[in-house]
Amino acid sequence: MSELLYLVMGHAVADFAMQNQFVADFKSPLKDSSMFGATIWPYVLLAHGLIHGAVVTLITGNPWLGVAETIAHSVIDYAKCIKWIGWHQDQIAHLICKILWWIL
Repeated sequence: MSELLYLVMGHAVADFAMQNQFVADFKSPLKDSSMFGATIWPYVLLAHGLIHGAVVTLITGNPWLGVAETIAHSVIDYAKCIKWIGWHQDQIAHLICKILWWIL
């Protein structure tokens, strides 16, 4: 049970404490990034997902769960950024992933 708690705590650290305003803004395809001379949202979103994947890998010791978390977190955040889901659904989906990784 403690591993599930660590996964949830790791999510809180990576999603709130470690996510700066630049990442929060520019992981969205709806944010104008023309000032950078290129579309940057895919890189920013993937980098954010990779941070979450690294946290899951460190906690579980399983790099495949880290890969799964990277993909899942990126897809969920993308859905939130383009307004397919809201903030609450985003956080619930992330929590469901942590429960799934714990079960696996």
